Amino acid sequence: MGNRASAPAVVTSPQGALAAAVSTADLDTLDGQPIPGEEPLRWRRADVVVEWGFDTATAGVAYDGSIESTHPLGIVGVPKPLPGDSATTMIGDYMWRSPAAGGARRGIVVALLYSSATRGATRTIITVRTSAGSFSFQPVDLATGPILAPEYGFFVAKAAANTTARAFAEELAAKNLKTVRQMVREHAEQTFEHAVRALHGDMELPPMPEPTIEPVMTVEVPDEYLTGLWRLGAWGIIRRCEKDERGATIVGDHPFPPLGAETDRILWALDQMGMHTVAEEGMANWLDNQQEDGCLSLDNWIEATHKIGALIILWAMTEHYRLTGDTEWLKAQAPRLKAAADWIINRRRTTMKAALSPKEAEGLKTGDWSPYGLQLKIASGDGDMGRYYYPNDAFAYQSVKLFADVIADVDPKLGAEYAAEAEAYCTNMLPVVNESIVLSPVIKVRDGTYRSFIPQGFQDRGPLSRALPEGSDVWSHCGIYHTDYGRTVTAIEAWVRSGVLSVDDRRVDGHFDVAEDVFLWDHIWFRKRKADYTPERDWFDFGWGYQSGWERFPEYYLWKDDVENFIRSWLNRCAVDLNFSANPERVWTFNEHTFHAENDKSHGRAVFLSNFRNMLVTEIGDELWLARATPRAWLEQGKTIAVGKAPTYFGSMGYEIVSDVDKGTITATIELPSRTAPKGVWLRLRHPKALPIKSVTVNGKPWKDFDADKEAIVLRGLTGKVTVTASY
Repeated sequence: MGNRASAPAVVTSPQGALAAAVSTADLDTLDGQPIPGEEPLRWRRADVVVEWGFDTATAGVAYDGSIESTHPLGIVGVPKPLPGDSATTMIGDYMWRSPAAGGARRGIVVALLYSSATRGATRTIITVRTSAGSFSFQPVDLATGPILAPEYGFFVAKAAANTTARAFAEELAAKNLKTVRQMVREHAEQTFEHAVRALHGDMELPPMPEPTIEPVMTVEVPDEYLTGLWRLGAWGIIRRCEKDERGATIVGDHPFPPLGAETDRILWALDQMGMHTVAEEGMANWLDNQQEDGCLSLDNWIEATHKIGALIILWAMTEHYRLTGDTEWLKAQAPRLKAAADWIINRRRTTMKAALSPKEAEGLKTGDWSPYGLQLKIASGDGDMGRYYYPNDAFAYQSVKLFADVIADVDPKLGAEYAAEAEAYCTNMLPVVNESIVLSPVIKVRDGTYRSFIPQGFQDRGPLSRALPEGSDVWSHCGIYHTDYGRTVTAIEAWVRSGVLSVDDRRVDGHFDVAEDVFLWDHIWFRKRKADYTPERDWFDFGWGYQSGWERFPEYYLWKDDVENFIRSWLNRCAVDLNFSANPERVWTFNEHTFHAENDKSHGRAVFLSNFRNMLVTEIGDELWLARATPRAWLEQGKTIAVGKAPTYFGSMGYEIVSDVDKGTITATIELPSRTAPKGVWLRLRHPKALPIKSVTVNGKPWKDFDADKEAIVLRGLTGKVTVTASY
């Protein structure tokens, strides 16, 4: 395949680039010495223990591997096996074999010379690669204690600490520390009113306006405000749209013109609500104005600064077909959709070069050029630094993959061709992503462990905010950390949704712990909203950043089936964006940002609505989930959850759940979709006291296919209207 630059150029010498001239024999003499040209930075030296295979999950796993310095400053001495480790043997200066050894302690002791910098380009990052998994760490972090990285079973400590992985893990367990997400699961579930009161005080909430247009999909939940917000959803978007000369709706991104980078979510929400005609007219704005090269981009100022939308908008169009099943529309638009997919594919072919020029090779370090088969950088928002970001390829791949999936319904041969393109794309992209995670140092979270962080781009080593020198800022209007939780999670959501990364990937899970515990624990915007904000007291009602619509935490938690965290994240983001202005045109609208911009942002409303819909009805693979993440309080005695005319990939459907928990039952009446049979329909009934299901009947007959742990009943082989009763 020519140039195999599947990962950016990095320093892989054990000695490090700026320290290459220094012999390992000089480690002792350099300890404490100033780093030339980098005052007040100084060299630090330590003998470090790297231990593995210390728990039951990894004791029987081989850890053959190596160690190296992968950032400009850092020197690795020659490692030796831990004293008493008879299983591990060195096979080179920096390489070893470490076969499974039962309960024996395994690992190495190595001398490190490292920079005192905690951030910036002069950090030292040490990378350990093994057959069981790989990770990186910053030796300077050892100043606050050992590093326990549980994702692949690594422990790092200064030898002088005289502790072991097992002892340290027991010590941590005794402290009973919790991550934010663990604390949320132990906390009473968030409610709409509590979330709103925490940010807006005890004001009397104003009446909701009466919509002149209501969604086709109907929703009634035991919360009048959320039911009202659903009823306002379609009207809240459509009333802000203009009409063209033919009377068709131009779906914009109020208060801005149509913008592919955000209107995709608006079109998706409209389709999810059953507003297919409006969504189709909105898509026509791009399809009818498609560029000659196939690019789906409009000629307006905001599209020029958000050109990344051309990599995104095709995804919304594939969703339109999946939610409508409109094969005639798909056949009519197939040439345009294909041209859009080709434009994305041709863009990535730009980097498929047999050899790189010196400028291109240097550009791999900064994001000015991209690894083999990846997208080049593209304008992606206000204040864009003119660099590569992972959403470029996450969005682009998602569009190509889903186009291949849907076009196969009307042209199997073409579907197969683009499925092959998508597979090749993933083959080029995934090793780059994996390598960048390996090279990004693990970060400490609130339970005392260190977790992975998925960077913004292949050229980054961990959070961009930590890679920049002290005092640097990115996108000053939204804060330096916005890109570290905003851009990263949007890429992760697209990767998870399109199957590049698994929702059960330990590294992905770790990333969200880092985002919650490090970036969203004590944020500048919290203090702007609450002058006396105290994390230890107020943490539960916060946990958002600057622009909620781009912070795809609820989406991940819903896919992860982390229900309590979904509810908190979804409702807190709703509460911070809601506007209770005295202006009747602004009341119950969604602000663009969490601190200012009272502008009835269509994108923010659409993301809220999609999360609402997916909580009640969502497709995961070829299965359909009903009531996947409804709050427990919604099924207290006598309460009802009702959904009607809900579009799904399998056809329109609806259900009603009625609670009679005082008599030990919850009953659901379901109208199953009839266009295509899902592999399974999962009905979740979250008992208000979390009691397990004891027995189930379907249409009055005993039904054995249920999962008490998941609180879900699985329906297969049924059609039409069914009645399900769970007994407790």
